[in-house]
Amino acid sequence: MTFPTTIFAMMVADGVDPDAIARITDLIAGDADPLDVEATAAWERQCYHRPSDNDLILHAADVLLDNFGVEGWTIGDSMTEGVSYSNTGDMYAPTLALTPDGWRWADYETLATSYPAEGDPHA
Repeated sequence: MTFPTTIFAMMVADGVDPDAIARITDLIAGDADPLDVEATAAWERQCYHRPSDNDLILHAADVLLDNFGVEGWTIGDSMTEGVSYSNTGDMYAPTLALTPDGWRWADYETLATSYPAEGDPHA
């Protein structure tokens, strides 16, 4: 999978560390192993079932962005389709997310309105 250039440009504009951008770009493109990020390798060793490749990538990106963990929700009535994102601790700060449409760089509020959770009164 290639890294969307719009995400790259937005990360640069938002002042994300260039080294983090380069490593995240390589992770999403498949040119780097998320298990090379020690915290991600430690998390993977604790799991009974190996997390998906995308979960490992997002966890590694979360570490590289120095955020507060990966969170997410299911969309509508689906139990399989959802959004996972790196929690910045600020719902208005942009972050990396994996959506049914692919990787996105957006704030929590934008993600929540674009991909409403089941029972969301704003959907």
